[in-house]
Amino acid sequence: MAVVFLIDVSASSGYGSGENTPVDIEKAVAINIIRQLDPEDYVGAIAFRVNAIEIEPLSKLDDIQVKLENKINSLNFKGGSDMNKALVDAEKQLDGFIGEKYVIILTDGVFGVSGGVNKLLAYSAVESMSENDVIIHTVDVDPIDPSPSRKYDDPGTAFMKELANKGNGLYFTLNDYERLAIEFEDKENEEKDQYTIGVYNPYHFITDDLEGFWPPIKDFNGVTEKSVAQVLIINEGKMPILTVWRFGLGRVASLTVDNGNIWAPKVYKYNVDDRKLVSSITNWAIGNLEKRKRVNIETVDVSVGDSVEIRIKSDKEPDIRVQDVKGNALDISLKQTDIDMFTVQFIPQDTGFYMIKAVSSLGEDTDAIAVDTPLEYRIPGVDFDELKAITEITGGKTYNSSQINILKADTLEYAKESSLSDLLEKTPLHIQFMAAALSLFFVDVILRRIKDIIRLRRRDKS
Repeated sequence: MAVVFLIDVSASSGYGSGENTPVDIEKAVAINIIRQLDPEDYVGAIAFRVNAIEIEPLSKLDDIQVKLENKINSLNFKGGSDMNKALVDAEKQLDGFIGEKYVIILTDGVFGVSGGVNKLLAYSAVESMSENDVIIHTVDVDPIDPSPSRKYDDPGTAFMKELANKGNGLYFTLNDYERLAIEFEDKENEEKDQYTIGVYNPYHFITDDLEGFWPPIKDFNGVTEKSVAQVLIINEGKMPILTVWRFGLGRVASLTVDNGNIWAPKVYKYNVDDRKLVSSITNWAIGNLEKRKRVNIETVDVSVGDSVEIRIKSDKEPDIRVQDVKGNALDISLKQTDIDMFTVQFIPQDTGFYMIKAVSSLGEDTDAIAVDTPLEYRIPGVDFDELKAITEITGGKTYNSSQINILKADTLEYAKESSLSDLLEKTPLHIQFMAAALSLFFVDVILRRIKDIIRLRRRDKS
C-alpha cells in the first residue's frame, strides 16, 4: 500500500503547552502509524500551512523510515492554514501507484477566514482522488476535548467529516486511534463458530447512535466493497458486514448476513440498539420523502410535561391549528426564526395525539405529536444515582434493605443530637444592683455613725 500524510503545521496547531499541542500530537500519530506499516509499503509526507511543503516524496518505507521520522519530529508551526495545495501534491505523489492508496490528513480543524472557498476546492480535489481509488482519512488532533461529540456543529469538524465522507474514508478523533490503527493491520479471516462485529464508521447517519461492539454472529457473506462504497460495520477480520453507497439518485445498503433466522438473530431482535440498526438502514435508504413539500411540519414525540417544539418550513407564514387529545383548539402563535422557518413551543398536559395542521397559499401539511406518559412511569425501579445526589446535597446517607438496623441506630442518634440544644435566657439584674446600692448606703451610714460616736466620746474625756 501507499500512504501519504498531510500534516497541519499552521500557527493554530501550536496552541497549548508541552507535548499537548496539536502539532506534537500530529507527529506522534504519524510516527505511530508509520511504525505499523510493512517495510515494503510506500510512504510520503507533506506539511501544509498556506503553502505545501514536501517532507518526503513517496518512497519505500524501509529506505526512508529513520530519515522520515526525524524530519517529522523537526516540524515547527507558523502561518495560516490551507490544505488545497497539499492535496494536489498528494495526488501527484500517488499518481501511477498500483495498490491500495491512502491519504491521512492530520489537523486541529482550525482554518482561516477564506476557508469557505478553499473547502469547495478541497471537496473537488478529494472527489477527484477518490475516483482514482484513493481513500482519504481525516484525524482531528485537538487535545482539549477529543470526544466523538466534540464541536459537533463546529465548521472545522463538519468540514473534516465531509472531507472524509467525500474521500470514501473515515473521520477520527484521538479517542478513535485504535480504529485508525486497525485500518493498517492485516487480519486473516479464520473460520470460527461465531464472529464479533462492531461499528467501523460511527459518524454516518445509520451508525450515529450505535456505540460499542454488538453481540456475535454465526456467519456472514464474504464480499468486497466497491471503491465508491462506505463500510459502516465490520467483523474482527475487517470483512464488511454493512456497506452503503449511492446509485444515481438512489441509495444502496448491503447487510451481508442472513434474515436473522440462523446467522444473526441478535442483529434483528432482543436489544433495542440491535433493532435500531434495521430501522436506521431503512430510514437512510428511503431518505426524506417530504423534502419537495413547500409547507412541511417537523415535530418530535414527547412525554407529558415536556416542552415540544413545532417547526414549520414555509416561504410564507402559515396558519397553524393544533388540537389536543380532546379535540379542543389550542391558542398558540407562530414565531419566525429564519427566512423560511416558523416555530412554536407549548407543553402538552395529556397523553394521546395532538393533531397539527399548517396552511398557507403555497400548500398545507398535517402531522401529529404522540404524547406519552412521563419517563419515570416507563422506567420502574429505584434511581440510586438520583437518590445519592439528593442525600449528598442534604448531608444524608443512603441505605439498602439489609441496613435497616443501621438506619434505626442512625435515626436515634440523629434524634438525640437534634433534641439537645443551647438555650439563652435573660435574667434581670436591676434588683441585685439596687440591693448592692442600698447595702453600700447602709454600710456608709453605720460607719459614719460609729465615727461620730467615737468622736463624741473623745471630746467628753477631754
